[in-house]
Amino acid sequence: MQLESIPIELKSETTINPLFLTGYKRECKRILSELQKASSPEDLRAWLTKALPVASTRDGNSASIPKEQWPSWINSIQSRYPFIGASVIFSNTSTNARFVWGSGRGLCGYDVNLSTNRPSLSETDFFILEWVPGIYAWHSRNDH
Repeated sequence: MQLESIPIELKSETTINPLFLTGYKRECKRILSELQKASSPEDLRAWLTKALPVASTRDGNSASIPKEQWPSWINSIQSRYPFIGASVIFSNTSTNARFVWGSGRGLCGYDVNLSTNRPSLSETDFFILEWVPGIYAWHSRNDH
């Protein structure tokens, strides 16, 4: 049996389904909605204040939060990705907790800041939604 070669024409531009492009936005809105059902801004900031002594053993400008210190609402959040962990990030201008779910297909999560600062994530690489000033849901972009 002889195999035929079939010519394939490659296009210089790839067409992407617009629904795929907005999938990360829908997922970000969905996980923000889950957080709003599971907790409140006051409870999130109270948890972060309690977590700071645990995080005081930090190395550099961030510290992982041990699993036993994670807030109880973590278990109620349904994400398309597995939960990776929680950390506290310290800078000269703010202290925030970051909760991250992710895989090789993307990252999503929450930033909870004691102040009203936005996350230190690049808006070029992440779609960011504000719940209240200082508390944000985010998702990695897949449209570039």
